[in-house]
Amino acid sequence: MAAQYELLKELLNSGTKLSFGQDFFFKFYQAFLLKDRWMQYINGVGTTLLVTALALALGVVLGGIDFYPKKKIKTITDVTRRFYNNWDEEKYRHYLELFHIDESKRVDQLSSGMKVKYMIALALSHNARLLILDEPTSGLDPVVRDEILTIFADFTRDEEHAVLISSHIVSDLEKICDYIAFLHKGRLLLCEEKDRLTEAYGILRGGAEDIDPAAVCGRHTTPYGTEYLVRRSAVPAGMALGQVNIEDLFVFMAKEV
Repeated sequence: MAAQYELLKELLNSGTKLSFGQDFFFKFYQAFLLKDRWMQYINGVGTTLLVTALALALGVVLGGIDFYPKKKIKTITDVTRRFYNNWDEEKYRHYLELFHIDESKRVDQLSSGMKVKYMIALALSHNARLLILDEPTSGLDPVVRDEILTIFADFTRDEEHAVLISSHIVSDLEKICDYIAFLHKGRLLLCEEKDRLTEAYGILRGGAEDIDPAAVCGRHTTPYGTEYLVRRSAVPAGMALGQVNIEDLFVFMAKEV
């Protein structure tokens, strides 16, 4: 994950404008390729085989299946497996059983949660080392979301595996991510290790006259007053600051300072 993290930092510092979702993934991996960061996933493969090798190393889940609604799951799988010479049929069958997926059903007969699980089964059945996930849990009930997040967490227990996920559900990111990036209006406002974020910032309630304006990263005005998001390292020692969570960070940083 270190390579992806460092590249996000570079994009942040350069002010690269990005849109959320698939455009973000496209530009991120365009930069990823130009920086030769892909080599850690396809060691020893010549550059002429880059596209094929990269495809074999990636698993993509875009929140469900929105194509061929009348096709049976078995038909889609039969087509998909032809693209991967590293397809693992035993692993695929394992995920079908684990997710209780009936191959005889059509796509339009699956619930939203089952569609996502099927996409995950496909992504994990060709031994992908990097999962790209765009809103994989959007619209799912809490129980199904928790099941899917557990699968992603298990996947990343292998140090050679990584997950890049875009999501508006902050609690999902807090559960499985080691690094958090916040994209707002096409700009990366932060990119940092998750645990360091909550330690580095605090909430100041009341006036901010006694601190350096550069220490203020965001503010949130309510009928009861104004709260400021500040960097702990930039305010006087001993100043009383409230704890901040990841969602607080997003809300404050999205506000104009």
